[in-house]
Amino acid sequence: MQIQVKYHPLFKALGLIFGILFLLISLVAIISNKNIDIPIAYFIAGVIWLGIYFYSKKYSYLEITDEYIKSGTKTMLISDIQRIKYDETTYTLKSDNKKLKINTNHFINKKEYQEINQYMLSLSEKLKVKS
Repeated sequence: MQIQVKYHPLFKALGLIFGILFLLISLVAIISNKNIDIPIAYFIAGVIWLGIYFYSKKYSYLEITDEYIKSGTKTMLISDIQRIKYDETTYTLKSDNKKLKINTNHFINKKEYQEINQYMLSLSEKLKVKS
């Protein structure tokens, strides 16, 4: 089984829009103003927002396989999971020495949300049987 959850399209679009907007503001400010401090701040903000856009376009928010669950840069082996806690919009997976939080509210589509819920329910049932 493999579930790959991409970032929500609105999240990606906002990164692109804000990135271009801040870069345009910095370009206009550099052309029209001799003071370079404020345009540099806008330029840096634009680069950061474009970085967020390209990162969210290239990488998944969540990847679930038979061996592991990966969210961002954190990875947890399925065999290490001892407890699953759910608070309104966040799953918290706990092992002996790791904790992995998965926010299901802001970054994903409703269809993918249902897939994650079904998977987490089946995983928590397996953990109950194991105990």
